[in-house]
Amino acid sequence: MSDDITRRTTSTHSIEGAQVVCDVVGEGTPVVLVHGWACRRRDWDPIVEILADRYRLILIDLPWHGDSVAPMSDWPIARLGALVDQVARALDAPSAPIVGHSLGAAVALEASLAGTPRPVIGLDGLTFLHMYPRIDPEQAERTLRPYLENFTDAVAGLCQRSCPTPIDATLLKTIIDEMSATDPQAGPELLRQLLVWDMDEALDRAAVAGIPITVFAAQSLLSEGVIARYGSRFSIVPVATGGHFFFREFPHDTAGCIDAAVRDLSAAV
Repeated sequence: MSDDITRRTTSTHSIEGAQVVCDVVGEGTPVVLVHGWACRRRDWDPIVEILADRYRLILIDLPWHGDSVAPMSDWPIARLGALVDQVARALDAPSAPIVGHSLGAAVALEASLAGTPRPVIGLDGLTFLHMYPRIDPEQAERTLRPYLENFTDAVAGLCQRSCPTPIDATLLKTIIDEMSATDPQAGPELLRQLLVWDMDEALDRAAVAGIPITVFAAQSLLSEGVIARYGSRFSIVPVATGGHFFFREFPHDTAGCIDAAVRDLSAAV
């Protein structure tokens, strides 16, 4: 690994009873990185290694993820967004662009709405009509049932369905093992909060606030329905290679996407 990624500063922030662990790596324009559901901040390391010479990267473990701990699992997406905004402010990055993968894209949007409006960059987030917009409670419970009955098997199935294109078997196993290690009680509750999150309402507020949003979406998972419904509300850029975890499959390509989007979106604010 490069010298930059080994020069990692780790800090813990007490917010609403949670002990939120985050890293700061690199120097330059600050950028916040938010992982997806059942993931962790260290998932970004291959990308951090590429971008640390240009950006001051802030990597956050959300409550019940990675090294962060919390006394409760009731964390609505808006509350998670406010938490990310508070961490960014504590680290002198109140207007830093926020990059979020999957659930992290929803959290990034709410973080921008909670504080200073700043660019939001999603990696395969905000683009799944079976989850967004807000679904009714009965449908949410049906979706959650497999995770409540056998969390490990449900996570494995989700990961496999999320990779419709060929993926390195070792990487897929690593992703499944890491995600399956999430607390089996907190994990489904956090997923429930994503399912009942009202993305349309959040996008309405984002439009009023003038928040620029770009989502890099795995082409293999992107539907025409999403483009028709949301293509005029935020920028959707298809990514030709990889599935839902393309940022881990192709870190160099993804780093290039993030770099270009940060520069373009920052100029638009």
